[in-house]
Amino acid sequence: MKLTCLCLQNKLDDIASTCLSSWLNLNYTIIIYTYVDILDFKINNAICNDSRIQIMDAANILPWEETFTNSIYLTYLFKFTLLLKHERVCLLDMDLFLLKQLPLGNYISSEGCYSSRPYKANTVVISQIKRVIDWNNLIDLLKTKKKIMCRFVKSFEDEIHNKYFNIIKPSIDFCAIHEPFTNTIYEEKDISGTRFGIKINNFESITINSIGICLWQNTFYKKKIIIKEECIFKQLKETTKNYFNYKICIPTYKRSELLFHKTFKLINTYNIPRNTINIFVSDAEDLEEYKSIFKNINIVLVPDNFKGIGAVRSYITNDWADDRDRIVMMDDDLEYFKLEDNSHMNLKKLIVDFFDKLDETELNFGGLPLCNNVFFFKNNWTTTLKYCSGAFQCIKIDKNKLKLSTPYRHFEDYYFNLAYFHRDGGILRWNACSPVTKNYNINGGIAEECGSMQKRLEVSDKVADEIINEFGSKAVSKYHKKKSARGPACLNLRLNHNLKL
Repeated sequence: MKLTCLCLQNKLDDIASTCLSSWLNLNYTIIIYTYVDILDFKINNAICNDSRIQIMDAANILPWEETFTNSIYLTYLFKFTLLLKHERVCLLDMDLFLLKQLPLGNYISSEGCYSSRPYKANTVVISQIKRVIDWNNLIDLLKTKKKIMCRFVKSFEDEIHNKYFNIIKPSIDFCAIHEPFTNTIYEEKDISGTRFGIKINNFESITINSIGICLWQNTFYKKKIIIKEECIFKQLKETTKNYFNYKICIPTYKRSELLFHKTFKLINTYNIPRNTINIFVSDAEDLEEYKSIFKNINIVLVPDNFKGIGAVRSYITNDWADDRDRIVMMDDDLEYFKLEDNSHMNLKKLIVDFFDKLDETELNFGGLPLCNNVFFFKNNWTTTLKYCSGAFQCIKIDKNKLKLSTPYRHFEDYYFNLAYFHRDGGILRWNACSPVTKNYNINGGIAEECGSMQKRLEVSDKVADEIINEFGSKAVSKYHKKKSARGPACLNLRLNHNLKL
């Protein structure tokens, strides 16, 4: 669904421009209604040159009247009229910074308040798939209380609370930083604690658990707040710049639902730009299914001659990626990343820090240990031949170096560990964090490609021998792994972390 908003400004201020950029970063198409001449509006606002933004005449919805001297009254009247005329509308205020894609459905945003009422409805976000609110009634109510807008706002809150309580979203979704804390948004680096009887979580927690953050533009101007360096607003603005120059690559095979509820959910949790996400599928049937589930995400159909997870990952790094790209290879069933204290690692920070360390060590490949038992965690980085889990790997593309590829469906992660180690003289591993995932999943993935879990395990013995023959028994050996809670009894490989080239 397109995002719709009303702009009463001739020229967008920094707050509105920043919020618009956050919507574009989520690949939304946007309709901006204005009473200004459309050509002049485009000239005054460079961001509107983006092809995803459409400027429309607000008079087509609500004809202009000379009596429209109160901007708050006009805003409410326009919104209610638009929602009355058009059933499918997603209407946003221009001071809403979006962290994640909006859920579909009928709902209205809210802000926490000091009374016993759990939610205080507002119009920061109104999503209407089917018209359930009596907008005519609200328009009549608005007109009767036009002279004292604060009375209308209270009446509006009562109307929504009493008649449509089931569609009110909790304040954490869009207004986690409540209006009394507007100064904090523009003056402080973080926010937490209890103020005015309202408990506020810290900024990182808000970015993880909220869909968007209202920046209270009117209050900002009313209080004449001065924006300070490194404040919350500046931090949000920084995220709209294309500094996250990494490509998230997720090979997957017939596991669209699993991917949606696992890795894709994890990525959304940490507000990673959707335009950096790339999902790789191996047949046309998968392509259509994944496109129907993952809206506005780049779905890549891998050419027929690249079959199996090893071949797909080889295609990504050797054929699909550009020189100097920074690739984050991720499995489709990741749940979270565990740290030494059992807390969850911020995925975006993990990616940024990891590539900084790759630059520092002048290496091109690295990752994390597979075992998520914190007893074995050590807060250090190593460049020896220690196994980096295929669930999460960071790769710097250098087209001047020898291309590395493998056709293997099984042990392809070990193969790439060995190949990069021999080519570059080391691989990078951070030993204090591990992906939490489910190995040997019988649904989809390698098991389905091979025909069954049993056939997958049978193939692994032959592949293990071939890898040992290629890299030598001093570098890699095989052993039999007992059945455990993590997976069935199977053959596995062991890398020699003491190997010297």
